Amino acid sequence: MASSQNGDMATILEDLEFKILSGTYRPRERLIERDIMETYGISRGTVRKILKDLAFKHLVTHEANKGAVIAEPKGKDVEDIYQTRLLLENHAIGQVIPNLTKVSLEKIQHFESLFEQALAEENLRGLFYYNRQFHSSLFVVCGNKVLSDLIDELRKRSHIWNNYFAGSSYHRKNTVKDHQLMIECLHNRDVEGLREINHKHLTKGYQSYKEDLRRF
Repeated sequence: MASSQNGDMATILEDLEFKILSGTYRPRERLIERDIMETYGISRGTVRKILKDLAFKHLVTHEANKGAVIAEPKGKDVEDIYQTRLLLENHAIGQVIPNLTKVSLEKIQHFESLFEQALAEENLRGLFYYNRQFHSSLFVVCGNKVLSDLIDELRKRSHIWNNYFAGSSYHRKNTVKDHQLMIECLHNRDVEGLREINHKHLTKGYQSYKEDLRRF
C-alpha cells in the first residue's frame, strides 16, 4: 500500500512540477491545498509532503498568511546562478570530451532524437523531459558525480527560464539546432566549440528570462 501511495505521490509531484515549469502556474501564484486535494483526490498530509518537495526543488516558497506560492524570480539570484552555471559547465565540458565513449554519445543522441520527436508531436511535457535528459546525459560524462549533480541542481533552480521555452516554437527549434551543434562538437572532440555553443545556449535562456521578468 505504501509503495502505491509513493508512486501516486511521485506522479502528482511530477505533474505539479511540469505545470510550474511550463508556466501554467505563474510566479507569486498561490497553490491552494484544498484545490490540490480535490484535483488529485489526496489527503492534506500528502499535499503538504508534495509542497515540501516542491520547496526543496526551489519551485515554491512558504509565506506567512499565504501558504505555498510559486517561487518569484529574483534578478540577483538568477544572475548568480547563471554565472555559476557558466563556470561549472565550462569546467565539466573540459572533462566530457576525454571521457566520451561511443555508448555515452549514443545516449546523448538518443535523447536529442526523442526531443525532436516530441517537438514534431507538439508534446510539451516530452520536450521538457527530454531536454533535461539531454543535458544531464551530456554532463554526467565528465565523470565527476558531485559536479554533474551540482549542474543538474542549478538547472532545476533556473526553472523560471523554462517559461520562454514553453511559450515559443522559435526557441524550441533553436534548441534543436544548439543540441545538434553540440553533438557535432562531441563527434569532432571539439572542446572549445562545445563550450562556445553551450555558453550561447545558456545565455539565450537567461536573456529571455530577463525580458520576461520585466513583465511580472
